[in-house]
Order: sequence, then structure tokens, then C-alpha cells
Amino acid sequence: MLIDFRDLFPKYNIKPKGVLHIGANKGEEAPVYLELGITKQIWIEANPEIFNYLMETISGNADAMAFNYAIGNHDSVPTILHVANNGSQSSSVLPLGTHKQQHPDVHYVKDIPVIMRRIDCLIPEMVIKEYNFLNIDIQGFEGQALEGMGDYINYFRWAYLEVNRAQVYEGCWEVDRIDNYLSIFGFVRVETKWIGNWGDALYIKK
Repeated sequence: MLIDFRDLFPKYNIKPKGVLHIGANKGEEAPVYLELGITKQIWIEANPEIFNYLMETISGNADAMAFNYAIGNHDSVPTILHVANNGSQSSSVLPLGTHKQQHPDVHYVKDIPVIMRRIDCLIPEMVIKEYNFLNIDIQGFEGQALEGMGDYINYFRWAYLEVNRAQVYEGCWEVDRIDNYLSIFGFVRVETKWIGNWGDALYIKK
């Protein structure tokens, strides 16, 4: 995360009931969530090799659960995850775009078959309504993941997303499109931190 939650949460009076974190990697944010008093956590990671590390990370939290799927706007569809050489951090279901120019040392090293799920099909509504902070970091596929939440997005008050202002990944939703989509549900982007053409943004439902 480019913006430290320990600064962000008090600044905007963010007090989540629970966190849905899509694009978990190894669960690096888990200790921060716990420090901030958020024990209810749903983690989703597409890479089955990285998922094993994630399970170790959250094993001490009885209120945490995790799923090993790619998340998007189609359900139960086989897809390909392109695995990057930087500890899988830049792995995506999308081809690399301008990312290749900004980070020429990063490239895909292998493809892994995975299953794509929609959030509104994967998680029962009676469960999701207990979570109101959304974190999505899936390398350019954030817009499709938002579509796959369907009406579930209405349960969330805060959304922290990786955003792009160029085709960092081919086919990614750029930040203006994310802004427009989330505005339909009453969200406004209140903070953004950029590194070149990509960054992190916080949206708050007004």
C-alpha cells in the first residue's frame, strides 16, 4: 500500500466492521489491519503458490478467511494468471502494457490456469454485509472486479484501489473510468498517491 493505513484511517475517521481484500499476495497488510482493530478479514489471492503463504500469515486470526480465486466480472470461468518475476506482485490476468517501460526489469515468467469468480457469486450476501472496507489490488483488473461485486458494492463505505492513468496493463480501466463507475454508487475519490502512471486511491461513499 502506497498510503499508510495508520495515517489514512484517522485522517478520514475510517472505522471498518470488516475488510474485503482482493489481491492479497502474502497478506502483508494483515498486521496493520489487526493493529487498527480490524479482525474480520476476507482475503482473496489468485496465485495458488502465493496463497499458501497467505494462509500462514492469517493462521492466527480466527476471524479471517481466504479464497484462492481470480476475481472479475465473470463467474466460474477458467482463465490464465500471468505470473511476474517480482515475487508475483505484478502478476495479472492482463498483458503488461506501459508497465514494461516503467519497470523494464519486471516480466512474466509463467502462466497458471486459475478460476475467475464474481464476488456476488462467491460470498453469500449475509456474510458480505458485515464488511464495509474494500481493498482491491489486482494489477489493472480492478474495474472488472468492481463490476463483479454487483449490488454488493452498496454495503461498502470505503474503497482503497490500485489505479492507473495509462494502459499500464492492456485492457485496464483507467482512473477516470473507475471514478465514473464508483460515482454511480455515491463514491468520491478523496486521496491519490501516484508513482508514474499507477498509484493508490481512496474512495469514500458520501
